[in-house]
Amino acid sequence: MARQGCKPMIMYPQWDPIFGLDLLFITLKAIMNHRVLAKSSDRFKQAGKSFGFVQLRTRFFATIDVENIQAVLSTSSKSFDLGSRRRDAMAPLLGQGIFGADGEQWRHSRAMLRPTFTKYQMRGFDIPEAQFQQLFALFPENEQKVVDLQTLFHKFTMDTATEFLLGQAVGSLSLTNSDNFDMFSHSFKVSMEALSTAVRLGPLARLFAIREVARAQEQVHAFIQSFIDEALRTRDERTEAKLKDPNDSSSGGRYVFLHELVKATSDPLVIRDEILSALLGGRDTTASLLSNLFFCLARDLRVWRKLREEVCRLSPNYDQAELAGLKYTNMCISESLRLHPVVPVNIRCSKDDIVLPRGGGAAGEEPVLIPANTTVVLHIFALHRRYDIYGSDADAFRPERWENLKPGWAYAPFGAGPRACLGRELW
Repeated sequence: MARQGCKPMIMYPQWDPIFGLDLLFITLKAIMNHRVLAKSSDRFKQAGKSFGFVQLRTRFFATIDVENIQAVLSTSSKSFDLGSRRRDAMAPLLGQGIFGADGEQWRHSRAMLRPTFTKYQMRGFDIPEAQFQQLFALFPENEQKVVDLQTLFHKFTMDTATEFLLGQAVGSLSLTNSDNFDMFSHSFKVSMEALSTAVRLGPLARLFAIREVARAQEQVHAFIQSFIDEALRTRDERTEAKLKDPNDSSSGGRYVFLHELVKATSDPLVIRDEILSALLGGRDTTASLLSNLFFCLARDLRVWRKLREEVCRLSPNYDQAELAGLKYTNMCISESLRLHPVVPVNIRCSKDDIVLPRGGGAAGEEPVLIPANTTVVLHIFALHRRYDIYGSDADAFRPERWENLKPGWAYAPFGAGPRACLGRELW
């Protein structure tokens, strides 16, 4: 600390600084009242842009300081990993997939998945018109009738994601869906809710373990495995055909994520884990973005009309270039991701003693020592609402702020640095 000019870490005031039960109870109550993000965000208004606290005898360091976020996600990223808490929470469903991996395993997953998320391949993925028409048919014709868009968006993105990943939509939007597909959609939802709870509760999660969750995870794995077995069999048949006829130029049809994975590995567990990780990233995040965006649009007729006017100028056979030119549409999406980031909190764990640029001293402006095994909380939700960066109306939905706004590291809806989201170009 002396060599690096560090000052003591600002600590959030707790009446139980040893076990941290006070903040645990406050957090659990906030979760039950659906106020956990707002409650944790308020702490920065009390303690400053960075502070330490204890919860269940675990050391935490929370920050919305831009220099700290850049250091954790980029310049000093090698000194941090996901931590056992997050890995253990994700392992039952995602195994060793990219979201729950660290070190060499993560680098291998990233190298294997990166080619499947290039802009070129995304542009080759046809807009899911059939799924959209099914979605549109479920909207009520009566304008006075209330509709839960989030439920429909989760079904929509489940279908578009499985169409891209597996080559076949599970038919969540279909009124004549099979029991097998219904089972998968329900089991995936149960598994995801359990994963989210486990990440929040850490070691306490085992107290909430129930048989339904384990059974749901088994059903999800079995469903995905059936597609993997078919893809491996088809790959072997194509390989055999190629050996018999070297001039065989059949490509196997349109691009499917699973078909590309089986070209890279024959390990069914690796394939399953990466498929489920990609499904998590492609289904829930996109559904959340759509839900949050329409939540904001439904409350601002001015923005809605301006957005609709721009979209209606598209030609009937619009192309990627026209979509990229939808300036106001992109500003609306950026503003939704700012106000309601789909990954509102990013967590890392320090592998070694590491110095971060800010968080020490009375004002929190001096370097601070982060001891090894400290959980670092990057609160993206609170970061995106900083008045000194986004203005006094930072809590409001105003897409026009993006006309000249260049927030740099103060805007991180997709993470940043080496672990930045591979699918960030999808939107």
